[in-house]
Amino acid sequence: MTRTAVFDLARPPTGANGRTAAPFPGRPRVAVPPAAEPRRWGFAPLAAALLVLTLGLGFFTLGPGRQRADGPVGIPAIVAPATPAPAAAAEVDLLTMEIPEDLLPTGDQLQSGFSSITVAPGEQGTWPATRGACCPGLRFDYVLAGSTAVRPAGAARLVRAGGTPEEVSPGTEVVLGPGDALLTRDEDGFAYANRGTTRLDLLFWGLHEGTYETEPMPPGWAIYDFDLKSALPTVPAGPATLRLRRVELAAAASLPAPLSDLKFGVIPPRNAGGEPARLTLTRSIDGTIKNSGETALPVYVLTLEPAAAAATPVAAEAPEETLAVLDLPAAMVPSAGSAYWGFTHSTLPPGAGLSWDAAAGSGTPGVRFEHVLAGVYTIRLGEPARVLRAGGTDGWEAVSAGSEVVLQAGDTIGLASQSPYEATNGGAAPVEVVEAILTSGIITVTHPEGWEKHDIDQEYTLAVPDGPAVLRLRRASLEPRTTLPPLPGSIGQVAVTLEAEAALAKQTDGALRNIADRPLTAYVLTLEPPVASLQAP
Repeated sequence: MTRTAVFDLARPPTGANGRTAAPFPGRPRVAVPPAAEPRRWGFAPLAAALLVLTLGLGFFTLGPGRQRADGPVGIPAIVAPATPAPAAAAEVDLLTMEIPEDLLPTGDQLQSGFSSITVAPGEQGTWPATRGACCPGLRFDYVLAGSTAVRPAGAARLVRAGGTPEEVSPGTEVVLGPGDALLTRDEDGFAYANRGTTRLDLLFWGLHEGTYETEPMPPGWAIYDFDLKSALPTVPAGPATLRLRRVELAAAASLPAPLSDLKFGVIPPRNAGGEPARLTLTRSIDGTIKNSGETALPVYVLTLEPAAAAATPVAAEAPEETLAVLDLPAAMVPSAGSAYWGFTHSTLPPGAGLSWDAAAGSGTPGVRFEHVLAGVYTIRLGEPARVLRAGGTDGWEAVSAGSEVVLQAGDTIGLASQSPYEATNGGAAPVEVVEAILTSGIITVTHPEGWEKHDIDQEYTLAVPDGPAVLRLRRASLEPRTTLPPLPGSIGQVAVTLEAEAALAKQTDGALRNIADRPLTAYVLTLEPPVASLQAP
């Protein structure tokens, strides 16, 4: 079973695939498709097998007879968002359209995609109603260059460049030029014709229920770039706002993920100079869009947002509980300026144990932090430590070197990362813990067979200021598509989940977002400056 929790991995690549081996075993956070031939916006029956097994964001490889535009083509990879803050980007709002609730498709088989399209002069064709009968939904066309005549078979909504929406009667022909947009229904059908002498460039977005056997577009349309999302959750009830903007995205710059439920980004067929635009756009699973190229890139970004939240998006408040707060003296805080910390969800089977040799932690000063979720965990300490008992009112208690400490559900222990210790699960049930290591260097933990790590979040270049700090462990419940922002003033934040089917994403600003259609529980660890007034918002 593939997990979909995704987090920033801010470490330098060293492997052949551009990744560095993780200090802890565990499943990969995000799937990155390898380089491949140009691919299509496909909806074949085997789509489920071809989807990237994360949020359900999919891509389909090139198939026989695939028609595409001329120009450089490559696969827009799905990648984890980078740690640095995205650079500023010049943006132009092109269109905002309100969509009534009764026009939005419903059901549990929703798919949506956004494409840039080219149509050669003289091309014409039809989209018959029979093609759309399988998959009721919406289609939105926006002309970038050239013109096209369109005759929708059903009622349509037209927005002229810079104008307001107007209704189009069934069977009425309209001519669309640059900046014009048309909203129709998949199941109504339409005819089109490029009667001009120049190529037509347009954007096409669709949202529908069900699965198409081929691309949901008429003959003569050639795909240049696309962004496809499959297996979407049901569209929230109520009207929605469709928003389109053009962004000049600098080299290596990013557009952070919004709070909207659907966000797409594509490159137009041609840049401002009329040359084919380079396909260097990467799309993160949380909705972050990045220009991975070396030059600025024009990007068209489309979002579908709940109408009530479109004007002023607000992160939904996530119920949370603080489980432990550990004050770290300056001697336990990595002083190198750039630290590694890893946070894991782990289980230790009955009878299993592990030992940590002080030599393994030499040269990597820092702190180890463990919180027991279930079971009984016994630790024999080689150096002093501190323990916080579940529900205790006496605060942290000091434990001397050589002592044996029995930890139960809700107990927490903090000790120096280089301190030796031995740990054993002597009970009849597995021990379940969340544990963190914050050090000035990467530690490779040697553990006996059977020690299982189920989820992991890591940061390799965390900037840590000199002096004391505070570790805060929280448990937060996130409803579908809600966001947990980082604590104000915090230095860093890592998180893990216990659910195997969870879909937790970390945005470029460090915020955590549940991008699935089911609630999840996250254990969140933050590193904060020693300010007593720093509290969760």
